[in-house]
Amino acid sequence: SWCGPCHGRSGQGGGPVAASLKTAPPDLTQLQERAGGTFPEDEVRQQIDGRNLPGAHGTIEMPVWGYWFTLHETAAGLLQEDRDTAEKEVQKRITRLVEYLKTLQK
Repeated sequence: SWCGPCHGRSGQGGGPVAASLKTAPPDLTQLQERAGGTFPEDEVRQQIDGRNLPGAHGTIEMPVWGYWFTLHETAAGLLQEDRDTAEKEVQKRITRLVEYLKTLQK
């Protein structure tokens, strides 16, 4: 639901909004191949989160999901009560996405 609009159901970049983007979304089934045969887990995690990407890398069209997921936890009432708990939930969500992306590799 979060990635499909741009990356498509298959993860290959053909989502319904992909054509409207300045830069085509990458094929998420090729991450491991493009990284020389080893899945780049830390880089993928950082890219999904987006909150700590270096400014020198310029702007990206991909949403900063770490902020979005934090907003989701805020709506669930966790952030006001316990920021650590909310951040743990954000990291769990990102971990699940990274694990899913590993299963898509060709």
